[in-house]
Amino acid sequence: MKILRITMTTMLISLCLFSMNGLNGHSIKGYQVKVDVDLVTTDVTVIGKPASELKREDFIIYDNAVAQPITYFSYDELPLAVALLVDVSASIYEYLPSIKLGAVSALRRLKPQEQAALFSFSYDRWRNVDLTQDKLLIASKIGKLKVRSICECETNIYDAIYHTTNYLRKAAPDRRRDEGSPELRG
Repeated sequence: MKILRITMTTMLISLCLFSMNGLNGHSIKGYQVKVDVDLVTTDVTVIGKPASELKREDFIIYDNAVAQPITYFSYDELPLAVALLVDVSASIYEYLPSIKLGAVSALRRLKPQEQAALFSFSYDRWRNVDLTQDKLLIASKIGKLKVRSICECETNIYDAIYHTTNYLRKAAPDRRRDEGSPELRG
């Protein structure tokens, strides 16, 4: 699955003509032209069909149910900023080796210029590695993760997701990332 950022721009131009009244009731016809140009970008995730086959004509952009012309179309691949969030609660003890393998596998799929951070959580949350391009450092820290509690305490996943999402938003403002579900957005 290839994910590309496809920028489609709609140029919205509105012309406003105004007449003005002059002195002593004489009408002076003057016109003022106001031009507003809005650059609207739309991110598209492509699944199944090679993105390189898609063209401007494959898309329709609507504004208030009216189709708008796409005047600019490009493919931009933005580097990712991801956070690996690993559950280290007692309830996953027997699955932790598989979870670690999955996390390292996901890490290997990142491109060299892409960044990752490592977080773990149980009854609390921990930032194990700050955002970095050093995938070997993160893989090493993943290998050292251990279950953090021996009790069947409540796993605080929502708090972990919330803080991880906020961290990514602040630490990687210019990189492509998933902002999480709407209720987690700040």
